[in-house]
Amino acid sequence: MTIPTSADRLQRILATQTDRGAFPSVVFLPDGPVDDENGFVTALVLDALEAAGETQAVTAARARALDFLARCEAPDQPGSFRFYPLGEHPSWMPLPLVPDADDTALFSLALVNGGRWPRASLAERVLPVLNHFRMAWVSGTARPWHTEGCHFTWLDPRYVPNDVDLCANVNVATMAWVANTPTALTSVTAVATMVKRGLDWAGPSAARARLLSPYYPSPAELAHALARAVRLGVAPLRPLWEIARTHPWAQDEDDAPLCSSDDGRIIWRAPVLREARALAAEENTLTPDCFL
Repeated sequence: MTIPTSADRLQRILATQTDRGAFPSVVFLPDGPVDDENGFVTALVLDALEAAGETQAVTAARARALDFLARCEAPDQPGSFRFYPLGEHPSWMPLPLVPDADDTALFSLALVNGGRWPRASLAERVLPVLNHFRMAWVSGTARPWHTEGCHFTWLDPRYVPNDVDLCANVNVATMAWVANTPTALTSVTAVATMVKRGLDWAGPSAARARLLSPYYPSPAELAHALARAVRLGVAPLRPLWEIARTHPWAQDEDDAPLCSSDDGRIIWRAPVLREARALAAEENTLTPDCFL
């Protein structure tokens, strides 16, 4: 039996990219699975493809993926991003999703890392939008880990109450760290405090860890987000990643869902992302220690 090489794996990953530039996923609806193309999976695959090096094929695929992500920016709220490009949400979704903090952080960071935007855009264009949707105070009905200054999920004032997702906040903190302004670093401090409280509350319990991030049914995605943060130099989150990685729930499970609706009735899986992460693991580029 021939053992596939990293080059074989990379070729399979790139072959999945759609004509629109997205990397695909499958959304599981109550009445069955449907192929899906969204910016969220595309941004995460781009991040994992940092393992692949800079070949002509990777450069071309990245350019098409960045074009797709750029179309996800909300024209009526520049600096914020939707899960899908405007007007391209799937037919099974009656109303388009509004911009959200998680996609905004991941997509804008991808555009900066891909050379499409200058880094200054994060502070000048993105953070002002995100800062309109931060928790000004912690109410009596808040979760035990909620922290003043953390970020709400939906970048729309009509969402009341607005969810707080720990994994999304880690992605916002990573983007804010790269922005590297005093105002941006207040987000990092608030998120680090919240992650510490969340990890203390959840401990090794997978059931509790799932409650930290309502849009991520697999708590292993929190470990992935923390590892990405540490790899990109977010120093305050490194000791928290060291804690998270010791828990059994931080390990990927076969065919684990990537994200979901808040009620868990709709879930997305992304085989291409699992393949891209496997490639990165082979190349040892998604391990934070390799960047020390």
